[in-house]
Amino acid sequence: MDLKAINQKIDKELGIQTQLKAFGRTRDLMLECSSADFFRLAAWLRSEDSTRLDWLDNLSATEVKSKVVLTYFLRSRALAHGLILKTETPLDDRPKSALESVVSVWPMAQVFEEEITALFGVAFKNGVPATDVQAGYFGKPGEYPLRKDYAWETGM
Repeated sequence: MDLKAINQKIDKELGIQTQLKAFGRTRDLMLECSSADFFRLAAWLRSEDSTRLDWLDNLSATEVKSKVVLTYFLRSRALAHGLILKTETPLDDRPKSALESVVSVWPMAQVFEEEITALFGVAFKNGVPATDVQAGYFGKPGEYPLRKDYAWETGM
């Protein structure tokens, strides 16, 4: 898979600006896009003949400067290639910063999204309702143990 060509095709067909970067120590190529364009790009990557990314291997989250950075590790079982897709969402204004759920694109995303909601407090729009995780990891509303502002001494 030629990511540079894919990046140009995304810009031409979808009008979405993505950044092509090297990821971690492996230096695998990664596409990065805004949270506003994320769902449209994810759906396109799944259905596009040249990518056919039909499998979500993993979804990781980390807090960086009042934002949660979400990294999606994707695979195409039919074409035997992969892609890393990255976006971020702010933590300060949950209703406005809610990220569109990708459960309709990759059903296995539900488990990852529920965990990220419980541990970071990230809201996902239009996903499968997860009422058991809305209260936070230890059952206290508004307390999410993987956020940097979590008070471990009083949280347990």
